[in-house]
Amino acid sequence: MTFDAQAGVNYRLWLRSKAQNDFWGNDSVFIQFSDSIDSGGTAVFRIGTTSAAEMNLEDCSGCGIQGWGWQDNGWGVGVLGPLIRFQTSGTHTLRIQVREDGLSIDQIVLSPQTYLSTAPGSLKNDNTVLAKSSGGGTTSPAPTVSAISPTSGPTAGGTSITVTGTGFQSGATVSLGGAAATNVAFVNSGTITATTSTHGAATVNVVVSNTDGQSGTLVNGYTYKAPPAITGMTPNTGSTSGGTSITISGSGFSLGATVSLGGTLATNVVVVNSGSITATTAPRSAGVGSRRCSCDQF
Repeated sequence: MTFDAQAGVNYRLWLRSKAQNDFWGNDSVFIQFSDSIDSGGTAVFRIGTTSAAEMNLEDCSGCGIQGWGWQDNGWGVGVLGPLIRFQTSGTHTLRIQVREDGLSIDQIVLSPQTYLSTAPGSLKNDNTVLAKSSGGGTTSPAPTVSAISPTSGPTAGGTSITVTGTGFQSGATVSLGGAAATNVAFVNSGTITATTSTHGAATVNVVVSNTDGQSGTLVNGYTYKAPPAITGMTPNTGSTSGGTSITISGSGFSLGATVSLGGTLATNVVVVNSGSITATTAPRSAGVGSRRCSCDQF
């Protein structure tokens, strides 16, 4: 049979069934899916493999069976089975394989919310029959974005980022200030990695958009910083033995910046503000050299 479900969402599997003559030897089936995965993204319970979820109507050995009952893919009193997840959003296929003869199945439920922790009805002598649904509705909560690391980077892009939050789905996209990130990788429902693309200098919102159309935003979460620019230096000459105190003016200077003159690193570098740096020249042979300011920390 086919049904609709979303990627990256936890589903609880429930079956309403009845064993012939209330006999434990008639109470179980195997269940497989077209693209089911575990919480780590590894394929499990796949059609065409020897892996399958198992449903035993009797809750434990000796617990007994009475009429219709709701049971999941766990074994033991009060024990819930592993949750079911899917690799992609859309239409999926479910396959029931008889494990023991004599089991009648009335309903199959995959619940992402309402019956995630509790059964739709009783385990014994049940009278609960749910309304039919093909699934696919937006029942999972919208994602939230709580943090991004690092929080800033160059306007040229290319910065590797890690976005954390809740409710992320496989296939989600990430944008920063409206610029789509590249190399987006879904790690789990709380972590996504990506690479920033180019954007003008600005502090921007970070948005994660799930495949179900829902999105979460971290307001002013990331800052694109323009590269430093040098407009002047005083004095513009000094002794080859070094030791000259200099002041460099410009824009985009940040804490951790380094200064070099003709390829020779200056010492005692102090970032006064984003437009001013002071430093001391190092020894160097006579000649005219270019001034360079490198801001390594964004």
